[in-house]
Amino acid sequence: MPPTARPPAIGTDADYPDYITNLQLTVLDLQLKNVIVNNAIEHYRRHRWDEIRTLQNLQEALARFPDDREGNRHAARYLWGYLYGDRLGRLRDLANWMDDQGIVDQDRLRAWAHTSHATDFVGQIKGLGPAAYAWLVMRLGVDTVKPDLWIHRFTQQAIGRDLDDTTLVDAITEAAHRVGRQARELDGAIWEMMRGEAGAI
Repeated sequence: MPPTARPPAIGTDADYPDYITNLQLTVLDLQLKNVIVNNAIEHYRRHRWDEIRTLQNLQEALARFPDDREGNRHAARYLWGYLYGDRLGRLRDLANWMDDQGIVDQDRLRAWAHTSHATDFVGQIKGLGPAAYAWLVMRLGVDTVKPDLWIHRFTQQAIGRDLDDTTLVDAITEAAHRVGRQARELDGAIWEMMRGEAGAI
């Protein structure tokens, strides 16, 4: 499998150094087109960056909106310029969970990423499963793969059957290391091949 047309910018927090952006990407960058995710983050950076720089800032900003369908839609528009109320609800829950765990800044998030396991995260926030966990820790430098739709489809085509998330991650990570590649590099190559969009990472 050839490398991606443009190497994915994942693997060190030099690529994703901002704590609040990492929280937002955890709820946004799941089954949304890249252009939408990028636009949402750019909206935050242009309009809310100075106001929302810490976990406490984020929680205080979200608390101004009711935690219901309409309130979350308005909060999503305020933060991202989109009416993604369901994702905003996940962001509320993620922020509260991070606060409860004491993961309140980038340094602590990075430390947690390198010592945690998917079972520490999956099931804690409704709608955020193994793929969300993997993509979060990958942004912090953990060499793994995302067990998302595209990786599952690839594996099913390659071996004729699907694998559970844990087995899939272990198998592709081991395969990457056997041929001297990083797991995240192979993840990006598979994603690009399955999407048929060279350079789209």
